[in-house]
Amino acid sequence: MEDPVIADGYTYERSFIERSLDLKKESPMTKEQIQSLVLFPNRDKKSAIVQYKESVVQGVFSLKEQLLSSDRIDQALKLELLEKAELFVRPLLPDTSARKQLAALLLIRVKLLSSNRDSVILEICVLLLDFGDEKLTLEFLSGISAQEVARVIEELEDEMFSRLRETQVFHLSPVHPHRDAFDLECARRLARRAGDDVELKELWNLLLLHDPQDSWLNAAAVVLASFIDKLDVDLPTLGDQLLHQAYRCLHNKDVAMSMATEFFKYDLGISANLAWPPKGCACILMEVAIRTEDDQRKIRLLAQAYNMDPGNQSLRSTNLKHLHQYLLSDHEGASTDMAERLFLKLSVEKEEIPEDLILRLTLGDSQLDDVSADQLLVLARQIGPKLQMDGARLAAKAGRLLRSRDLAEAQDAFLLAFSLDCKNDGVVDGLIQSARDFKKKCQSLEEECQRLEKSCQDRSVISFVWDLSGHDFRGFRKGERQTSEKLPLSWGINAWISLFPKGEEGSLYGKASLHLDFENVACVRGKVRGGNQADVDFALDRPGTWLRRNFMDTSEILDEKGAHITLQIYCLSNFQPGGDGVPKG
Repeated sequence: MEDPVIADGYTYERSFIERSLDLKKESPMTKEQIQSLVLFPNRDKKSAIVQYKESVVQGVFSLKEQLLSSDRIDQALKLELLEKAELFVRPLLPDTSARKQLAALLLIRVKLLSSNRDSVILEICVLLLDFGDEKLTLEFLSGISAQEVARVIEELEDEMFSRLRETQVFHLSPVHPHRDAFDLECARRLARRAGDDVELKELWNLLLLHDPQDSWLNAAAVVLASFIDKLDVDLPTLGDQLLHQAYRCLHNKDVAMSMATEFFKYDLGISANLAWPPKGCACILMEVAIRTEDDQRKIRLLAQAYNMDPGNQSLRSTNLKHLHQYLLSDHEGASTDMAERLFLKLSVEKEEIPEDLILRLTLGDSQLDDVSADQLLVLARQIGPKLQMDGARLAAKAGRLLRSRDLAEAQDAFLLAFSLDCKNDGVVDGLIQSARDFKKKCQSLEEECQRLEKSCQDRSVISFVWDLSGHDFRGFRKGERQTSEKLPLSWGINAWISLFPKGEEGSLYGKASLHLDFENVACVRGKVRGGNQADVDFALDRPGTWLRRNFMDTSEILDEKGAHITLQIYCLSNFQPGGDGVPKG
């Protein structure tokens, strides 16, 4: 019983007697009709129940040592007794005393269980957090395995996890055995929020706190590679192993995703990053290159760093500085050739090579493959006074590159080469060829100008449409005309159209006649069309009238719907009497 009540002189559990009386109003004991349905609490029985429950719970606590150590008591019986005690305590929650009792019972039960303990451990953690018993928390965490801690804290909400991690248990025991488990879970939670700068910085600092073990080192490397632009990192202070692993991540996206997923259970968004490696990672390659002692690998890494972010001027300056120092040293062989080629490639256009390096450069064809034409000319002018033949060779190479860009510049380059070495057959041939190309280009331009001029002549500069649909020509006789308003021309030229709807002297029957009158004109040429008739060319080389007696069908003019005359002028210039006699237009 939980809530004993009295009815018809007997004691019942409230919920059961209420259900019975709902069905029929009789005593379950006597089967007689119950006169009163009022239920009275049985306080004595209630008190006995409470005392019984308390005695069971206290009995369990008094038997704690025997329960944990004795083999004479059956394991199932021990767990049954604990479950009964928990059943008596749980209804009293959230009473503080009840929470402490439940936590103590759960602590006993978790020690008895050999498996399936995670749910019990999780509940204990929550209870311990509720009443903040640090010593008991320390005792509890010390008594369970690292794997169990990891599984349980993974289930906690962020707020509950933070409270558990920040509790003073870690101040009580700086070398707590489960600190790594808490740090790992914290790192995983921070990784999913690494888009926030504050969270990312906290994650980075947490990763660096741990000894450079494989898992933590790999995690720091993949975070460095993924978020180098957001991390304020002094790369020279980082260890070689960390930088080497970061380089592995940059070199292989699958490796980076694998490292991230294995440690964080999340790939840090690498799979969604189509541009891998991130452009900012060039500085990591630069730092690895600076530290390496293998000459060929060093130059290769410097080239990779530049190619990853060619627009980074700071990176380019650092690269040139190290290449300069390398070329001044006594290195020889393929690595020196690679270094020279990269140095010349990185040198900006119109920037002179340092004087202390000029005589050390071989300037072979393979070293010049990536050098621009402009930079070749700078080199030619810089070394020409000292090394004329080499200067001529560089200028000639620039000339050949410039042929497709600017023939005038190409010719200037060959002239420079010729001034440095006039006996070089290749230079002479190049100069001659550039002159031929230039002449051919000029001819081509002249032909193009003529074509454009002709094209312009074939295009109308003025177009005018005289709408006739508003005129009624049915009453006109032969010889009578309709004159348009003055046409909208410029340069002082006057012009108008005169139409004879039924023709004039010399017109065929059924044909209309047309006069085009021009004043102050030196030259005019164009086309005129009446309605749907064919175009008719006209031309005048002095002021006067151009006429066409059989211009269009009279019937088309008499139809008031859409009748019109279209005038297009292609060439027009004016004549100013009394002037210098030169047409204006």
